[in-house]
Amino acid sequence: MQRYMDAINQGQLELDVDDSWQQGRATFGGLVAALGFQALRVRVDASKAARAAQIAFVGPVAPGKVELRPLILREGKSVVQAQCHVCQNDAVMAVVLVSFGSARESQLQVPAEPMPALKPFAAAPLMPYIENVVPRFVQHFDLAWAVGGMPFSNNASLQMGGWVRFKQAPARLDEAHVLSMVDAWPPSVLPMLKAPAAASSLTWAIEFVQPLGEVAGDAPCAYVATTERATEGYANASARLWSADGRLLALSRQCVTVFA
Repeated sequence: MQRYMDAINQGQLELDVDDSWQQGRATFGGLVAALGFQALRVRVDASKAARAAQIAFVGPVAPGKVELRPLILREGKSVVQAQCHVCQNDAVMAVVLVSFGSARESQLQVPAEPMPALKPFAAAPLMPYIENVVPRFVQHFDLAWAVGGMPFSNNASLQMGGWVRFKQAPARLDEAHVLSMVDAWPPSVLPMLKAPAAASSLTWAIEFVQPLGEVAGDAPCAYVATTERATEGYANASARLWSADGRLLALSRQCVTVFA
């Protein structure tokens, strides 16, 4: 992933995404979101932290050439609103909307709820990578299960999660990496099924808990998702991501299409 981020940081807006990032017939949505995000991040002053992002997955991004079309919608004194279209064959495949905002003094100081107690990373079973069974992009991550069941295990728990880290770790984690780590997990409803079925994100909203601070790239992060509703072929879920030392990094919500 880092080579794509480096290319964007150097000004490239056309990238060649290889098929190791496939998720079924499409490119892994977490990578697509990260590409659009980073194309905006490099255009906004670093003093304005990324506060929130909304992503709409319009169509499947195939491996190959991808074009990023970033646009600053409005730049105020404290807040910048920016949008990136991720395009392929001149068609919009994803829309990434990011809100950046400067820190300001405030009398409000509400601490986040603490990270739940999880089985340690070393003691949690890793999701195996099996060619033609597990999505190809999973080979870029270590997913260690500590909450609920693995996909298609007929597990009734409304919660699912554990630990996640990059196999090829960056020096430190930033918001683009956080996007990919959150989306590396399968939809939280899949463990409830007893047979394989397709599912994909329709919309995704994520809030970054700033300041993100220094997060070592090779340290696993904790992730827990909760299924809040599933009906008519759609599921609604919320999730959180914490650093290994228990700092809340991101809050996530997704609407997922489920073909089962």
